[in-house]
Amino acid sequence: MVENRLKGLGVTKKIGIGKAVKLTDSGVVIHKTRITDTEAEVCKFYKVRDLFIEETENLFKDLSQKLDNNEVALIIQSHIAIVNDSQFEEDIKTQIVENKMCLVWAVDVVCSSYIKMFSQIDNEVLSQRALDFEDIRNRLAVIINGNEKSSDNRITISVPNAVLVVKELHPSMTARMDATELLGIVVENGGETSHAAILAKALGIPTVLGVKGACELIEEGDTVVVDGDSGEVIVRPSQEQLKVSDEKRTHLIDSEKELTVYKDKETCTKDGVSVSLYANIGSEEEAVRVNEFNPDGIGLFRTEFLFMNGNNMPIMEEQLLAYKNAVLASGERILTIRTLDIGGDKEVPYLGLEREVNPFLGLRGIRLCLEKEAMFREQIEAILRASAYGCGNVRIMIPLVTNIEEIRAVKGIISSVKETLNATHTAYDENIKVGIMIETPAAVIMADAFAGEVDFFSIGTNDLTQYTMVVDRGNEKVAHLFDTFSPAVLRAIKHVVSVADAAGIEVSMCGEAAADAAMIPVLLGLGLRKFSVASSLILETRRNIASWDVESAIEIATKIMSETSVEEIRRYGSDL
Repeated sequence: MVENRLKGLGVTKKIGIGKAVKLTDSGVVIHKTRITDTEAEVCKFYKVRDLFIEETENLFKDLSQKLDNNEVALIIQSHIAIVNDSQFEEDIKTQIVENKMCLVWAVDVVCSSYIKMFSQIDNEVLSQRALDFEDIRNRLAVIINGNEKSSDNRITISVPNAVLVVKELHPSMTARMDATELLGIVVENGGETSHAAILAKALGIPTVLGVKGACELIEEGDTVVVDGDSGEVIVRPSQEQLKVSDEKRTHLIDSEKELTVYKDKETCTKDGVSVSLYANIGSEEEAVRVNEFNPDGIGLFRTEFLFMNGNNMPIMEEQLLAYKNAVLASGERILTIRTLDIGGDKEVPYLGLEREVNPFLGLRGIRLCLEKEAMFREQIEAILRASAYGCGNVRIMIPLVTNIEEIRAVKGIISSVKETLNATHTAYDENIKVGIMIETPAAVIMADAFAGEVDFFSIGTNDLTQYTMVVDRGNEKVAHLFDTFSPAVLRAIKHVVSVADAAGIEVSMCGEAAADAAMIPVLLGLGLRKFSVASSLILETRRNIASWDVESAIEIATKIMSETSVEEIRRYGSDL
């Protein structure tokens, strides 16, 4: 490898060229002072916490407006739940009362203990909690040290054509950043599923994550090329390297402009076979914004934001309003609402969930909803009532199904809620369709039985790949095994599509693979005709679908399905 080339994970298909600006120190001072008036210090904690919560609400609004991305805003909104957690409060009070620590010292000790604990967990999703506590510690310390609100401490990138070089990309940093001159971001840490990846994608700025030693190897003022497509960072590039990078940047910009012609086009293959292209969304606001890309509907409406937005369970009216707004925004197009999909890996303190050794195999998805039936019934009722504002286009989708008893239990609850609505003469769509996510090997194996119980399938390739390959993609030691092109995963997809077709029910794919350019011809060749992708990828996916004819796609799929190793499949795919 050439000495001035650093390698990381590119998360945006863009290239930025600029001068390095380094942010390596949070500037937070921790005064370690013993106190005598512990009661006053505890009262100070409550006042600081109130200021922190007020600030976080404002940062949440800033992020929502600045990034136009609800998932990012939810990250920082979850900080409120952390500081309001009874255990966190008790830990702080213990350090103050028993160890006579001043508040900023107590906050540092408590947050540092959580940072250490979560950093040692060999799971990237859970290890992100370490960054949350790091962010919370710094923001609380700034408030305690006399800056009334840490959000007043704006981060201004005043250097023209700047490339930001940081160890971590925190949510609050993004909210406080005036980045009008920012052309690229290089982050030492962060992987494919990290907060940094989510933030970088939302910013839309050329970004490379996981660049080891970046803060040491890149000097302030260095010219840096940030290739968010290849994941390469070139420090002090030669004239030839600058020329090649600039040409690639121009090509990527031109390609993005070309996508605009697909805004008003129907989705179909080169030979005119119609394909349904849906959007994955995470909020009612996104249901409105996605209309500019002209999707055929919403294939996945994640409802988690409603439950992770605050410190209490969303009331019926709050849920109803959100679902109703999404229904009205969708018009006559399909709107698939997925019921609550959280669990041990997503902390919602007011639910009182216990920490689990392996949350991905624990109480999550439909398991949690059936465990907390009263909560689930309220969500079902809100969805049913919202369906009255549609035209038979609203659908309910159940996550993480592994057995037929779960499906029947859900259908029983839906029937019971319908009876309640009938008794009060409350309107709803009596023929609302119910489907399931296919994201476990159990669901694949039982697909033929499940097809007789539900109206549609939606394949979630992220979890399906994780569970089929028994691999945590956040674990660097085994992350290479996480590949949707693995023969086992491809055979699972083929089986599900075949079963759905034989049973006469709809089948779509809402996982990341649905937007993978290399995967699209394979999926078309396997008979998939319904794709659901992130709203930002709709136009690119529509273009990729339009570049293939069905006959060629079938030929490719047939060849790939005959291979028995992922290396062979990838090698064949690279030659296309």
